[in-house]
Amino acid sequence: MRSSRFIAVSRFVTGLAVLGFVNSSHAGILWSAGMETGDMSEWHVGSGGGEFNSGNSDSRATTEQAHTGQYSAKLTTRTPPTAGVRLFRWDEGTNIDALYYSNWFYFPQAYNTPAGWWNIIQWKSSRSSGEISDPFFILNVDGSGGEMNFSLFDWQKRISYSPRFHAPIPIGRWFHIEVYQTCTGGSSDQIKMWMDDVLLFDIQGVQTKYPGGDCGWSINNYSDHLSPSPTVIYVDDAAISTTRIGAGSGAPSPCGQSSALENPAPMVSGIGIVSGWKCFADGITVRFDGNAHISVAYGSERIDTLTSCGDANNGFVHLINYNTLGDGTHTIELYDAGVRFASRTFTVVTPGEEFLTGVNAGGMIDDFPQPGQSVVLEWNQAAQRFELVEIVEVVEIVRE
Repeated sequence: MRSSRFIAVSRFVTGLAVLGFVNSSHAGILWSAGMETGDMSEWHVGSGGGEFNSGNSDSRATTEQAHTGQYSAKLTTRTPPTAGVRLFRWDEGTNIDALYYSNWFYFPQAYNTPAGWWNIIQWKSSRSSGEISDPFFILNVDGSGGEMNFSLFDWQKRISYSPRFHAPIPIGRWFHIEVYQTCTGGSSDQIKMWMDDVLLFDIQGVQTKYPGGDCGWSINNYSDHLSPSPTVIYVDDAAISTTRIGAGSGAPSPCGQSSALENPAPMVSGIGIVSGWKCFADGITVRFDGNAHISVAYGSERIDTLTSCGDANNGFVHLINYNTLGDGTHTIELYDAGVRFASRTFTVVTPGEEFLTGVNAGGMIDDFPQPGQSVVLEWNQAAQRFELVEIVEVVEIVRE
C-alpha cells in the first residue's frame, strides 16, 4: 500500500504582519514632608507654613499608618459643629507661578458628608500681607451610600467641577494625589489633578489667586458635619515641586487597569510597532535603552478599552525598525508627561544588517496552526521579516 500527499491550497491572508515614596533627590522638589522626624515640624520649615486647626480637631505624626518609612500625619476632626485641620504651605506658591502639589492619602473607611462638603485640599490667597485669605479652589469629597468621590469647587465663582470619569476614592489603601496649578493672578490660569497618575480634572482659563496676592496650599480635614465622627484620614509624603513626581508604576488605577503596553513581543525583528493603550494621556513618549525620548501618537480608537476607560480613543502606536537597535536584549520605557507608566525588556534578532535587500526566500511549516494544515511564509523586504501568506490543507490520499 502506498500513500501520497495531495495539497489543496486555500488562500487565507496576504501580507499579514506578525507583530508581535517622595524622594528628596527627585529633580525639582522644593519642599517635602514625610513626618519621619516623628512630629509635624516639616510643615513649619522657614516660617513658610504650619498647622492651622479649628474647632475640635488635631494633627499629629503617627505610626498607625505609613506610606513610606514609619510615620504619617493623622488628621482628626469631630463634627458637628464645624471643625478643621489645615496643614499649610505658602512660601513656594507665592514665589513660583507654576507648581506641582502632591501627597498620599489613606482613608481607613467610607465617610458620609451630610453638610454637602468636605474640604481636603485647598488653595487660598490674600490681597496683601496680614489680610485674611480667601479660598479660590477646593478639592471636596462627596460621600454617601458607602462611596466617596471628588469634586473641584471654584469658591470665587461658586462653580463645582466633576471628574472626567467616575473614579471613586479608594478605601483602605494609600492613593496618590497630584495637582498642577498656575498661580499668576490673571484669568488664564490652569488646574490639573491626577489620582494614581490618572487625570481627573483639567480646568483651564480660571483665576487662582488675587492679583499681586500670595498663593497658599493646604491639606485639610475640614467640614461642618461628617459621619461617622471622629473622622480620621492619614497623609504622607507630601511635596511641592517644579516637575511632576507621579505615583509610580506600583499605584493601582482608580478604575482598574488604566494602561497596557502590548507590543513589542518578547522577541522581535524587522519593521514593527510599539503599541498599547492608556485611559488618559498628556503626552506619551518612548525611549529605548535609556536614550532620548521619542513622541508617540495617541488617541486611536480602541473599543476594547471602553470598560476600563469610559471611552475608546485610548490607543497609542509608534513605528520602528527594530533592526536598528541591534541583536540582543533591549529595554523599552513608556512615559506620560515625563512620568514612566510601563517598561519591559525584549530581544531583537536581525538578519545581519539594519535593512536587508536583494534577497528572496520562502518556506512551509507543517501542522500549523492546526494538525493537517501548513503555512507558507515568504520574505517581505519592506517589513524586513518573513510573513504568513497562505494556509494550506493537507489531504492524505491512499492508493492501493
